[in-house]
Amino acid sequence: MALTYHPNIRKLFMGRAVLAAFSSPMAISVYTGSQPTALQVTNNWTSYTRVTSLDFLVHYQGGAWTQPNSDILLQLFTIPPGVIPTRSGTATWAILWNTNITGAAVDGATLPTPNFLVVPVSDSIGQGVIRYADPILFNATVATILDGSMGAYLTV
Repeated sequence: MALTYHPNIRKLFMGRAVLAAFSSPMAISVYTGSQPTALQVTNNWTSYTRVTSLDFLVHYQGGAWTQPNSDILLQLFTIPPGVIPTRSGTATWAILWNTNITGAAVDGATLPTPNFLVVPVSDSIGQGVIRYADPILFNATVATILDGSMGAYLTV
């Protein structure tokens, strides 16, 4: 016997699974350039550290996700405090860390944790998981995340 769930219930389960891993205070590292896959980041971490990567822009700590009861969408419930970027550039992608790793951990030669998501970044009207009012960041100005959201999309 097999249980069959309505697509909305499957999406709800998927959203809850992601939320379980990313609901506690977590960190976000933002980059410019072409978005890699999670496997590329894992296999070549030393190319993505704050010290070695010219694409690294800014690191945030203290974000938290929530899943509203009325929807399947995950939202960045706690937006981390704004920080001054390490470099100037246009934010195009980010790593969502499942823990609140420090900037020092992002500097290290060892991948801070194998549990992360690589996601797009955009302006306020774009489709980015992380969005800025303006994704052009300057290393002399505090960069503040506008909002963040993730949909749980499944095809059947």
